[in-house]
Amino acid sequence: SRLTDSDVKGPVESNQLFCHQCFCYVCDKVASECSVWSASGVCHCNAHKKSVFWSSKRDKVVLGYLQMFNFNLLEIDNDLRLAESLLLQLGEELSMEYASFQRGVAVRGLAVQCACHCHAANSLECGNCQSNHLPLLVYDYTKVFKCVCRFLGRAERERPKAAAVMRLGAAKLFITHCAPPGLVISHHVEARIEEALHLLLTRVTEVVRRQMVQCDFSPEFLQKLQGFYQTLPLPPSCITQRNS
Repeated sequence: SRLTDSDVKGPVESNQLFCHQCFCYVCDKVASECSVWSASGVCHCNAHKKSVFWSSKRDKVVLGYLQMFNFNLLEIDNDLRLAESLLLQLGEELSMEYASFQRGVAVRGLAVQCACHCHAANSLECGNCQSNHLPLLVYDYTKVFKCVCRFLGRAERERPKAAAVMRLGAAKLFITHCAPPGLVISHHVEARIEEALHLLLTRVTEVVRRQMVQCDFSPEFLQKLQGFYQTLPLPPSCITQRNS
């Protein structure tokens, strides 16, 4: 095979050829299981450890969510690996719950009553006011809220280092959620996304702040937690917590 620095257009010379013992340098698995081994625009068959470009790609795959904290491979221990594994699971579960929230639920009977004669006479709907009686979409953030709460509850059972990364990593996953245009019919705060995000972020910041004081974290680890938090794109409802 031929070594190249950052060629992803396609396999260089015969780099796409492999045997059953060949491993993908980026994915760290056998070449036959790499779905982008010779895919144009990605082409992992050209990857090798002497390239800064490919080493960076490998770090992203190996570190996963931990890369968001600017950890390097030498800093990864069992606690951080556990945190990354659990954040990966949360990311998958949360994406499904959030997608369901974004779709909304169609509900009838919430439209503003019209003054059409057909309704005054208790007769069938007429064409003039039909739009007033179409199903409306309502949105309830409760299931997403509970999904995050379960994860934060799990963090309470883990060692401090893993728990801190889990909490802040979860914040990164939910903080960009936004409300679609529509109604929220529940009176519970967890159903209303702006208030729910504020509650979740408050829970995260209060516990992590306490951990940073009480736990024996290294100065480098503390700096990475603080730096990570400063990168979070806080929504308007949470902007007062920027320096918390």
